[in-house]
Amino acid sequence: MPEDKIEIFCDGACQGNGTIDAIGGWGAVLQFRDRKLEFSEKISVGTIPVTNQRAELLAGLNALKQIKAADFAIMVYSDSKYLTDCFNQKWFARWETNGWVNAAKEPVANIDLWKDLIPFYVFYDVTFEYRSEEDPGIRRAHELAQKAVNS
Repeated sequence: MPEDKIEIFCDGACQGNGTIDAIGGWGAVLQFRDRKLEFSEKISVGTIPVTNQRAELLAGLNALKQIKAADFAIMVYSDSKYLTDCFNQKWFARWETNGWVNAAKEPVANIDLWKDLIPFYVFYDVTFEYRSEEDPGIRRAHELAQKAVNS
């Protein structure tokens, strides 16, 4: 992997997971060379219930959307196995092949977000890596996500 890489630490948070009153937020820290940018946002309640999984996906997706050039490798660190395993175990390829139905023969949850995330993985040099919540970058992303939830 090239020495110059963009690192993204991302996390999502949700209070009342999946309920009508759920409140979500996401946070992300982008690091490149000596630059560091932090982003976060409260997740609006819409037609799709707010869940922790949606918050995790939105954290990764919105962080990737901040990158304007694909000249460098991108490392996405997350404490969400849901996010990292999808790409590392190629779940998305099976979902596409199976008409967006999962192994349990049910529609894939969060299909809208997966369909937005997949092109970043396919067209850019993006690697997803699981990191525990003890990782300093993940901790900071978590703080940002919690702050967004409480804003």
